[in-house]
Amino acid sequence: IISFIRKMDMDVPFGLPPSFVLGILAGLIGYSVAYLISTAMSDVLYPNLKKETNNEKDEKSKILIHSYFTSLVHAIVQTVASIYPALQSNDHWHNRVLHFDEKLYVDYGLTGIGPSFWSGVFVGYLFADLLAVGKHENVLMVCHHVFACSMWTYCTLNRQMQWYQSFLQCNELSTIFLSTRYILTVGLGCNKSSSIVLLFNLLCFICFGCIRIFPLPSIAYHFWNNDMNTLKEKNGVNPHAIGCMFLFHMCMQCFWYFLMVKLVVNVLCGRGKKIEKVDGKDH
Repeated sequence: IISFIRKMDMDVPFGLPPSFVLGILAGLIGYSVAYLISTAMSDVLYPNLKKETNNEKDEKSKILIHSYFTSLVHAIVQTVASIYPALQSNDHWHNRVLHFDEKLYVDYGLTGIGPSFWSGVFVGYLFADLLAVGKHENVLMVCHHVFACSMWTYCTLNRQMQWYQSFLQCNELSTIFLSTRYILTVGLGCNKSSSIVLLFNLLCFICFGCIRIFPLPSIAYHFWNNDMNTLKEKNGVNPHAIGCMFLFHMCMQCFWYFLMVKLVVNVLCGRGKKIEKVDGKDH
């Protein structure tokens, strides 16, 4: 498709890399396919939801369960695809702002497909999720989706900040455990105090802290002391816009982790108090 676009000298919307646009289409199609599979096989995948109920929360769970299934699939794909540019690529790490690879096929990584494509998949997934279940989500999660779609597209348009995109996409690793835990409790009816659910709670808590929270001080230091100056020196992404979004991201992640820590403390203290929202989703 990209070769055809180049040969025909076709314009890509707003000058975006063809690989990124192709990724958006793949994200939209992939989300739709996963969502349809989840709904079509709902009785098999989520036997606990076959029960008739008039409870508004239960009815909402029947809708959101399909979003969790798609988020699980997407999180696995993004983790596998983004781990190289996020954690192994010296070119990306040493030039976090300006290094940008927009090729579709590359000779590195586990998939052989470039990070620009996977950033497009990320945007397509978030946009599709907004359309599918946005009205059932809380305001914070809607803002997260809207801001992420906007900033990913904005940075890609300027061919900058690819390492940051890849690293945040790699953060989806914790979503694997989060979504699995939701499907186990809501879809399969596993007891929240069962060993398997507690295991996924622990894995989610550890992974969320290791991949999303503990690296923040180091990333913030490099961003404000080095990368912010690079942005100011180069034309392209507005450093103040990126700075505001980075602060929003830090506050949001720390807030969600605070809820997790509070839940762990309550469990350890034997209070039995449940925290109903973690990572912006119902649990």
